[in-house]
Amino acid sequence: MNKSEQPHKSYAVKSIELLRDGRSAQSDWLENVDKWNKFANLSQWSSADDAKLKRFGIPRITHDFILPSVEQGVSFLTFNTPRFHTIGVTSDDVDLGMNVSDLAAHMWKISSGDIEFKSHVYDYYVKSQGVWMIYEDPDSDQGRGDLKIFAPDPRDIVWDQDAKDVLCRDAAWVIYTKKMTRKQAKLQFPDYAEEVEKANGDVDETSRNTSTIQSTSGFTEYGDFGGEDSDKLDYIERFEKVRVKKHKLLFNDDGSEVGPLSQAEFNKAREASYGVISDGQQIDIVTEEQVRQVMADPNIMLNAEIVTLDWLIENELVSHAEFWQTRVKKYCSLGDQELYSEEMPISEYPITPCFNKHNGNPFAISDVAGAISPQEFANKMISLVTEHTQRTVSSKVLFPRGLAGDLRKLEEMLTRPGPGIGEYNAEALAGSGTAGIVNLTPGPLSNAAIALLADAKHKIEYQFGIFENMMGSGQMAPETYKGTMAIDEFGQRRMRAKLQSIERSLSFAGTVWLEWARSYYDIEKIVRISEPGTEPREIIFNQDQEVAGAILRNNDLSRATYDLVVAAGSSTPVNRWAEIESMKEIAFTGGITELLPAIIERLDIPNGAKIAEQVAQRADLSGQLQAATQRIRELEGDLQTTRRESLSDEKRVELMKFKTKLDSLYAKLSADAKVDSVRAAANMEGALQDIIRDIETEVSMQTSFNEGMNNG
Repeated sequence: MNKSEQPHKSYAVKSIELLRDGRSAQSDWLENVDKWNKFANLSQWSSADDAKLKRFGIPRITHDFILPSVEQGVSFLTFNTPRFHTIGVTSDDVDLGMNVSDLAAHMWKISSGDIEFKSHVYDYYVKSQGVWMIYEDPDSDQGRGDLKIFAPDPRDIVWDQDAKDVLCRDAAWVIYTKKMTRKQAKLQFPDYAEEVEKANGDVDETSRNTSTIQSTSGFTEYGDFGGEDSDKLDYIERFEKVRVKKHKLLFNDDGSEVGPLSQAEFNKAREASYGVISDGQQIDIVTEEQVRQVMADPNIMLNAEIVTLDWLIENELVSHAEFWQTRVKKYCSLGDQELYSEEMPISEYPITPCFNKHNGNPFAISDVAGAISPQEFANKMISLVTEHTQRTVSSKVLFPRGLAGDLRKLEEMLTRPGPGIGEYNAEALAGSGTAGIVNLTPGPLSNAAIALLADAKHKIEYQFGIFENMMGSGQMAPETYKGTMAIDEFGQRRMRAKLQSIERSLSFAGTVWLEWARSYYDIEKIVRISEPGTEPREIIFNQDQEVAGAILRNNDLSRATYDLVVAAGSSTPVNRWAEIESMKEIAFTGGITELLPAIIERLDIPNGAKIAEQVAQRADLSGQLQAATQRIRELEGDLQTTRRESLSDEKRVELMKFKTKLDSLYAKLSADAKVDSVRAAANMEGALQDIIRDIETEVSMQTSFNEGMNNG
């Protein structure tokens, strides 16, 4: 038969075939998961061992070490709410990245993420794998819908058995299935009432999603109570990766980009009409309505034409690109009836596993698997020790017939605690000898039995990487505080290695959620964030605003190209006292008093919040006082400087005044001196003339005298 002649097989039938093939491949794993789950929930005795113990009168005691280790691991890894943050391809849109992180926190809150997280980690420890699943809740946010996350039972997930990737990204398909009654199906799928009525019942014989019954061992098993709601149907969601052709359009006139478009969307775009307006030099692409307006106005001298997308591509006004893209296709069916199928806007499966001990296939191994043998040994050992203790305190004596009188009284005396007085036949005892009395009390218990029990406990703790001191026991703790902190830090290394796998899985699920959210939230979305110790705030995504005649969209999720990751170690607890000591050292040694309110909040003291608020106010006032004091000092310094400058200016002015006066006086003195010098010069000249005349007179007289002497 040719391929074209083969009868069409509905996707519901294909889902059933894949489901049954997958269940067959995972049958051994399902059996192991049931065993691991029973052991973790105190159902640790087999029916054969239980019958033997009852036959010999040995008490059946479950001395459990597994469940405390599992609960300690779950509480450690899920102590706090994990924090999400975004990693962008570039450094742009930092504000949008922070808002996307807040949107992820909002998703976690409305999904009851903390509760789902505990269930996920419990499945990781006990059932060998935890699973995250992203789903759409159309009724959330008053009918607007939300994308949420939950942790399904890993036994409800059927993976392609050939998947080898640690996150099953290479799986050809994955199925999520659960049981629901026909009545529930009609309520959940009102648009498919006819298909629900026609659906053929149970197609997954190994499905675990049924009612529960109580087993004799105290563990709750899956089962079916029957009754009017026993008409159960298998709801199946099958996911497959497909390659689809996408189209992208680039309008060369303004550089705008449209796409990626599906083939149907591209065909619709080709059927639409576009407008072209040209002034002879430049061609603009407009709407058909704008072209009609231009053509109707005779005053507008422009060339206008209505064209198709093919014309725009042929004339290189629009660039067209084709490419192939990976998409996930979802097929939903109820029993053997098809409900609907759709192409999802994501490239990875909305189901993300987290394997405990991954061995190259979807059938991982649980931590409980390695603890079963020592736990069975511990149970049998404690039962034997208890039975030995009971035999020790219960006397069993054999003696010759006739030695004692009333056997019933003798038995009552031997089993009653405290001293007892009885009588016996001395003659018979003398005749038979004391060797005739046999005491059946067992010998003392060896210390090796207690050591073996402690060794079994240690092996289980070592298997989980969780020891007694990590649960708060001080028996094995070091004497010093820092030694205890060091032991606690070293003991957490294996658990932190497990935490890395859990965070990697959750981060991958978060990235898938964000990829889906970019197209799911295509209208305005209001998110209200309320965190302890902070004021509630509101974030609006996809908010359209008109700016200068153009519509701009704020917090556009379609542009949110980020990797959503979980902050490393954000879900684990912090040693409060060690944190307080570190903060105190920083606060008092480094002088950072702002840490004091945070330290007080972490102390268990009455009215701690109020005291922290008062300390914060006092620190604020102290800071304001220091700032004011510093400002006063600065102003005082400025005032002193101003005063010095003012005094200097005053001195300079007085000096200038004095200099002016001095110059004036000097000029006056210089003028007076000139007048006096002229007068003095004139007086001196007269005096010289007088002296000259006197000299000339005397010379003349002397000359006359000399001549007279000569003549005489």
